[in-house]
Amino acid sequence: MKKMIICFTFPFIIFLVACGDTNEVQSDTGDIIVETSIGNITENEFLDTLKDLHGEAVLNEMVQMKILYIRVKKWESPKKTSKGK
Repeated sequence: MKKMIICFTFPFIIFLVACGDTNEVQSDTGDIIVETSIGNITENEFLDTLKDLHGEAVLNEMVQMKILYIRVKKWESPKKTSKGK
């Protein structure tokens, strides 16, 4: 169940980061992303909650992916063989 949550959360966080406009100065309250009759949810509130709930798991997953990538590259590089032997 945790892996399924991570699989859906990680791409969503990447999407949010990629779509962010770094040239625009945001206010402390952030842009409203959801309006309801009981109150609005700002982008900053949403990101803070997302980080609090899943931030550590996503960070661990990112570190593991980097480590695996490096290990696979090291494992593949000595296995180059020449044809014709």
